Amino acid sequence: MVSGSYLAFQLRGSLAFFRIYRDSILNDALAGFTNLEQRANAVADLAFKRFGSRPATDDSGDMEQEAEWANEEGQVYYDAMVGLRQATMNLLSAGLFHLLEQQLAILCYDCEFCDCVLANADIKSITAWYLRYFDINLEKLPQWKTIDELHWLANAVKHGEGSSAVKIRVLRPEVFSNPRLEHYGLKWSIPLHSPVRQPLAGDDLFVTDRLFTEYATATHDFVATIIQHFAQNGKKGYPHISPPAT
Repeated sequence: MVSGSYLAFQLRGSLAFFRIYRDSILNDALAGFTNLEQRANAVADLAFKRFGSRPATDDSGDMEQEAEWANEEGQVYYDAMVGLRQATMNLLSAGLFHLLEQQLAILCYDCEFCDCVLANADIKSITAWYLRYFDINLEKLPQWKTIDELHWLANAVKHGEGSSAVKIRVLRPEVFSNPRLEHYGLKWSIPLHSPVRQPLAGDDLFVTDRLFTEYATATHDFVATIIQHFAQNGKKGYPHISPPAT
């Protein structure tokens, strides 16, 4: 058996990952997606110069067609970068949830628990394992509602339309509203119940910076609460084997 203090120490090492997600991802991992409008304008300007350097096909001196081509090239760049940023946000949100599963599962694989096999490292199996062997009900922690929501969101990001997308529509319908359309006053131009087809291409599902911060904060605090539980039971021996749920 091991002590609660030992388990708190083991899990405390993972807290830095969740702190980085909470405090640094938006500023650091997404730093390459700033000033997109200015960068798109620069792309258009370069394209206009490139088109303008070609031999003229007539003597009119009219560059209207070249300007249109250049603007299209700048718009394509802008749309691609906005989509890539959104895809990155969606992917990081899914990754945050699976990071949580992996870090919680680490405690279940301690060599002292060789007789307490964790069959699957998914949140449902982990929650049942923690309840039985660590005497902590993860579903009763104050952050659980947000963690559960993140779970369905992560599945929707990975798999697109399906049961998880249906659940997240009920829990967080605003993630299906394109913020770009809202910016242009077209918030409701695409029905919220349109199928989720390309969340990893930045379409159909839109995790905002605010929502990502909410999920990252909840995940960090969730792990911190579990650490606190073990610290408060520092002298207790684990695994504490509770009877299986009926």
